[in-house]
Amino acid sequence: MSIIKEQILYNNLDNHIKFNLSSSDNFYSYQQEIDSLTNLNANDVLNPVIDSEKCKFKYQPNSTMLLKFNFYNSSGIYGNNFLNAGFTLNEINKNNNNFLNSFFILEFYDTYDINIQTKIFTNYLTKLDTQPLYEISNNSNQFFYFYIPLSFINSQTGTTITGYTKFSFYNAKNGNDRINLFYNNTINNDTPEKMFFKTLLNLTGKTWNIISNNNNNNILIYEYNNNDYKNKINETFTQFNNVKQVFPNGNTFNYANGSYSTT
Repeated sequence: MSIIKEQILYNNLDNHIKFNLSSSDNFYSYQQEIDSLTNLNANDVLNPVIDSEKCKFKYQPNSTMLLKFNFYNSSGIYGNNFLNAGFTLNEINKNNNNFLNSFFILEFYDTYDINIQTKIFTNYLTKLDTQPLYEISNNSNQFFYFYIPLSFINSQTGTTITGYTKFSFYNAKNGNDRINLFYNNTINNDTPEKMFFKTLLNLTGKTWNIISNNNNNNILIYEYNNNDYKNKINETFTQFNNVKQVFPNGNTFNYANGSYSTT
């Protein structure tokens, strides 16, 4: 903290001493001092403005992609169904709330290296079918468009960008085990890349496509069954009970004991 020392000539007619609002001696008038302090505090309290302008990329034309999500059940069997995710046929067919409130998550990163990666954007598929098999073609579902920040696009020098996509599923039924993670079974080694799908962005045509190691557009996505890793991810979410408010009975409040009664 700086200390400002000034010599003040004593005057019997005027004993008012001016203290600046800030620690600097700028010889401002009162209004200038107030404006300066207001602008400074506003910058401290509010986050700086971030340009969130985005560019829309569509799935590559004249092509169809199938995203096939396979869940792992307690018997150790994979299946392209929501039964393995813990839902019943009744919940799926009748669109129960625990099924309707579940959704798939698509996250796009600049690299698969979790130590240095930056997440570029997140997309969601909230309109679930009775089977977790989703065709992407002609704006067929919510994954058809990617919304890429212009700041990321402008930082590139080439005409294409290679990124990495990670899929997960928010399960609104399974208590504390809410996030189902998926891996890429075409990656044979147990490196962080196994959790991602290489994705190509075409800056010229504003299109995207997942690069498949199987040389086809059927993308097989399998649930990752490592409990330690799943627990680590789920521990990052705050759990709470969404309890309905219960109102007291009666229409008259008793100030003496804080109760309600019916009169």
